Amino acid sequence: SGEMTEFLLISSPGIYTVITTDGCSAIEKIITVELQETPQIESVQSDGNAIVIQTSGFGNFLYSIDGVNFQSSSIFYDVIGGKYTVYVKSTDCETSVSTTHIHFFIPKYFTPNNDGQHDTFSLLGIECFASSEVYIFNRFGKLLLSAYNSPVNWNGTFNGKELPTSDYWYIISIEGQEYSCLLYTSDA
Repeated sequence: SGEMTEFLLISSPGIYTVITTDGCSAIEKIITVELQETPQIESVQSDGNAIVIQTSGFGNFLYSIDGVNFQSSSIFYDVIGGKYTVYVKSTDCETSVSTTHIHFFIPKYFTPNNDGQHDTFSLLGIECFASSEVYIFNRFGKLLLSAYNSPVNWNGTFNGKELPTSDYWYIISIEGQEYSCLLYTSDA
């Protein structure tokens, strides 16, 4: 560029020759500047209990849902519901882009048999929405649980007593959008 300065900001890729001098002697160095593409987050979606990040652009990107632990895969498995800040950065750069994502999913079933797996019907992350309502009914329409703007962890009991293996229904309303389905339980 012909500039004579200690610092020079380069905004385009190319091969640059830098000459340093002390007034008597000069040292020449060739520097190659490559453009590092900044990732763009196109979408973040919940797929069951997984978070899937879609990016645009080319490059080798790293992904994180906590800003500390990065991985090369854009899919995070077995993530509990909640509000997350999703980060994406190039493998060659520390600067990242981020966006927030409310990770929420409705379990397809639960088995309250105290085996440590799927013992509760959990709706974590639902409390992150502006408004939410959850209702759980037995097969005869009796209301067993209701929750407003709060997480749900139902263990298949009513008034402290275990309910029999049966079919139960839920109605979930999130910001005016309603979901309802048969919630199967089994002691298997």
